Amino acid sequence: MFRFDLNGKIIVFDKVLNSHRMVYTIKYSDLNQNALVQRRAKVFKDFRNITDELFLLAKNNIEYSESMNSKIVGFFNDENEFIAVRKFIIKYLHIFLKKFDDTFIEIFRDAIQQYIRTVSVYNKTKNPF
Repeated sequence: MFRFDLNGKIIVFDKVLNSHRMVYTIKYSDLNQNALVQRRAKVFKDFRNITDELFLLAKNNIEYSESMNSKIVGFFNDENEFIAVRKFIIKYLHIFLKKFDDTFIEIFRDAIQQYIRTVSVYNKTKNPF
């Protein structure tokens, strides 16, 4: 199974026999070339920026539900590049949100869950909900 580190690099996380194939695929397809790694890292950074911004709005009691929905739709749009990275974020959402309080996490998860159910590229993604 392929996974990503938060710097955008693809890593193999599977200890089974197929891991040699995955390592070979990464190496010979040059999936960890610097330009791709930097663009994937930017996806992670963009997600962190979105969650930080929305948390500040919530913390300051500013209405943020419409902003949250808009940001989620924009970030997880199925026409964006690196859908695999975005699916990875959904699958491991608990890691990305662990610094926030429970109320914000619950609201954020609900908003993502409502959206990904409507997008075919995500609705089969195993998610933490």
